[in-house]
Amino acid sequence: MIRVFKHDQGRKTENLKRLLLQYIQSHGLKTGDRLPSQAVLRKQLGLSGTTIIRAIKSLESDRILEVRDKVGTFLAEDSGRVQPGTTVALLRVPELFRILPQYSVMMMILQNKLFNRGFQPVVFPSDMNSGGTAGPLAEFPKLRTALDQSSIDAVVDFYSLPAECCRYLLGKNVPYFRLSAVKAPFPGVYIDSAGFFRQALDEILDRGCRYPMLVTAENPELKELWHDLLQEKLPGFRKGRNYCFSATSDREGIQLALRLKNAPVRPDSFVFMDDSIGLYFLMALERLGLGRAAYDPFIVSTATAELPLLMPRDNIIYYEMNLDSVMERMLDLVRRRLDIHGRPQGADPEWYSLKRIGIRPLLKGPDFPPETYTGSKIHRKGEKP
Repeated sequence: MIRVFKHDQGRKTENLKRLLLQYIQSHGLKTGDRLPSQAVLRKQLGLSGTTIIRAIKSLESDRILEVRDKVGTFLAEDSGRVQPGTTVALLRVPELFRILPQYSVMMMILQNKLFNRGFQPVVFPSDMNSGGTAGPLAEFPKLRTALDQSSIDAVVDFYSLPAECCRYLLGKNVPYFRLSAVKAPFPGVYIDSAGFFRQALDEILDRGCRYPMLVTAENPELKELWHDLLQEKLPGFRKGRNYCFSATSDREGIQLALRLKNAPVRPDSFVFMDDSIGLYFLMALERLGLGRAAYDPFIVSTATAELPLLMPRDNIIYYEMNLDSVMERMLDLVRRRLDIHGRPQGADPEWYSLKRIGIRPLLKGPDFPPETYTGSKIHRKGEKP
């Protein structure tokens, strides 16, 4: 079942598109597989038929879905729409990082955009069992074979390859592009983590909080950036104190909640760099009885698609990352560097800044009357708690 919530009218179609993409990804649908009917979607989602039709038509125009009259909606066939051309390798984040679904969604969006521009994208998953393989690209042996056969024209990296691998690609004269939250000396799209951290700390300090914790996937450079900004902005900052927690699974998010339950001093605020980890952490807090009444830290979080609907708390400020916009920038970099008309251009690194969208913005509107909170239960106005 696909789950969505009623929210701001202007965002319904785009959010539904992303949810459908997530559904396709999570259920492992292949070309020709059928999606739930529009009638089933209307019943499950509680959205109007117009919204559902708009989302499906948009994905159909992007050649992701195919609507067959009186038959149903299917994942579009590859044949006839994938034109022979420049081959672009997409390096997928390992399954270990399953808690970060935005990477899978972004990869699917970029695949589609590359298809529509005449490129041939090929996804290369990492081989986590190839630790004994010597040489660069040890975790991507199939990619190395393809490079040796000169069948790859460019690489888009969602994985953040080590420097040795990047030098290997450059030695092969293969254009390389990176998606990362930490700046590197390669063309690509880089999330402005420093800008987000600065704004988040300003929000936190303005509310009198003095013990913020960053919750993110394992990334030493990101942790160092966070600590440098804390030292700059936070009076009395002590480096020995734990101001950062790294997690790559829902279990680790739960472990953080368990650790804080018995801690004599808990963080008074959090910054979620990876929203899914933050979601599991907050759910664990509620289950441990550390919800609002016992422990109500102030939170600043990145947000993609439906996340603000899944974390309906009064004290969260969201900064939105539009996945389609990020991948449009990546596509433009690849296109300019690999111009199919024979006019290659430079491809400088692109910075992507997160946009502040406020506190619980998607729950406000005529469909959502004022409400009060008691523990983890939402009570509508006029309803007895």
